[in-house]
Amino acid sequence: MSAVEEERHSPGWRRPSEVMKKRKKKKKVRDSVSDISMTRSKSTSSSPKRPGIVLKRRNPFGCGGAVSARRRIASDVGTKDSYDEKKEESEATDDAKFQAVQKTLSSLADDRKQEVINEDEGKSNHGNEAEFFASDSEPPPSIQSSSCPIDWCLHTRVRFTSQASFEWSNRISSSEESCGITNFVLCKYQDQTSTQDESSLSEESIFRQRLKQSAMVWASPSLPWFKIFPRIVPESKDAKTSFIVNEDVAQKALMAQWCDSFCSVYQLLRSEMCPYFYICAHHLTILFRAKHISGHGSIHALLGPTTRGFRESLKAEGITFTMPLLKDDAVKYQDPHQVIEEVTKPQTQDSSALCKETNSGEEDLKPDEEEGVVDSDDVSWLESIGLENVLEIDSHREQMQTDPTVKQDNRPQSVLFVEGFANVQALYNFILNYKNIVSTVGLQAGIPPTILAPMAFHGATLTSNKIKSGCMRQIIGHQIHDIHTLEVSGPILPHNVHLLTDLLSETQQGQFSLTFQAHEPTACFTSASHTLFTAPTDDVSPNLKLDSFPRDFARRLFTPKDILQKSCKDMKFVNTMYEWT
Repeated sequence: MSAVEEERHSPGWRRPSEVMKKRKKKKKVRDSVSDISMTRSKSTSSSPKRPGIVLKRRNPFGCGGAVSARRRIASDVGTKDSYDEKKEESEATDDAKFQAVQKTLSSLADDRKQEVINEDEGKSNHGNEAEFFASDSEPPPSIQSSSCPIDWCLHTRVRFTSQASFEWSNRISSSEESCGITNFVLCKYQDQTSTQDESSLSEESIFRQRLKQSAMVWASPSLPWFKIFPRIVPESKDAKTSFIVNEDVAQKALMAQWCDSFCSVYQLLRSEMCPYFYICAHHLTILFRAKHISGHGSIHALLGPTTRGFRESLKAEGITFTMPLLKDDAVKYQDPHQVIEEVTKPQTQDSSALCKETNSGEEDLKPDEEEGVVDSDDVSWLESIGLENVLEIDSHREQMQTDPTVKQDNRPQSVLFVEGFANVQALYNFILNYKNIVSTVGLQAGIPPTILAPMAFHGATLTSNKIKSGCMRQIIGHQIHDIHTLEVSGPILPHNVHLLTDLLSETQQGQFSLTFQAHEPTACFTSASHTLFTAPTDDVSPNLKLDSFPRDFARRLFTPKDILQKSCKDMKFVNTMYEWT
């Protein structure tokens, strides 16, 4: 068969030599296209056209093509003229706007001057405002005292910083730890121990014993898998419920042990063997204090934060209480109707007559019955359709809206103060029978509240706060200094702060600073204690056991020199004086 016949019968078939020629041709086309794209300065019209080559389209918005000098000069002149015209127009409009604004400002200034001249009281008001803002700009004055003030707020962490080293606190031996624990359990402190027992010990060894002793707390319940402090913490929605909820036997055993512990520590408080203790629940913290603490003549308690429902429950049980931090807010709160009456009083007779005419006109338009008054027919109709409780719901809603204390729920202003043996005893019975004192959902479900105390009680566990020392660099002036730190974390009670500051005043060359991390729900206790403080009486109960604490701390519990207005965050100790703001 000839070649012509083969092509006729199989037109799609090609010889190998033709295939290779076609591939070489495609390769040349690719190379030529890449060369053309690299040379942007040349125009597409001047480039030689080759058969079979598809050139790229010229970008109409680009500047690749060459432009003649005449066209370029003409375009420059045109753009310059248009730019000058636009600039002159914008300047003219700006001048007109500026003149209009200047006229309005001058008129406002004249009006203001006339008002100031006519009103004689304006000058005194402006002077008071200037003094007020000047006082705000100045930093608050610092307070100094020879003794560390008592902060009734619970702390989760305290950091001490000093230029002197804390190397003496790094390694606490087993004998030093045992001596510190024994002294804390037996309530033996530095000013009560004899010098004969410490004659054979070195000075650093005694410091380590006192450091271990100052970090101890009695707590209940003891749950190794659960962090008992703090209890008021945010929980995620995906948090699993505690397994104790499904174990009725374990839950009843925990509650029975907790009731015994609460009864034991409360009896210690009544007998004046324990000055104070805390109860930390998932939504509430309670501070019980003994008689004569902070100048009060009877046992008392502080509760916070609270809600309206909890306060109504206390009222139902006959427990009287006060809200010491709500006084300022209660004075500021006024009924809007009273405010309207006060504003309308200083009006003239003409304006009052005009108001009477308008009110009479409105009375003619309105029905005779007052707002909120429901007829008997309406009540009978509601009862006929089974909605007799609607009126009670509406009255309760109005009471909730008009009550100013509802806005302070779960805030520091909602702290309660209960004083007197009868009221505190009723509060004790209420807490024992209060079902909501234990959470039913979340990680804290079925776990009773935490009891923290400085004295041992039934069912209590001796716990130690974590102590950690380190070093950091700080820029002071233009130099870098090494600052040594000692950090104590855990439930830190007021006696822990006193023991630590008393110890470090001897070890750190009389100079150190403190930084507190407060448990925010308990910060209101310090402010309430300052508001409720009363001067102590001359007669002191003979049953006060001052040997349970250092003598200086015991005196400050009953007759405090300096009362903190709010929870302290920073404090300094320099030259035997404590300083804070």
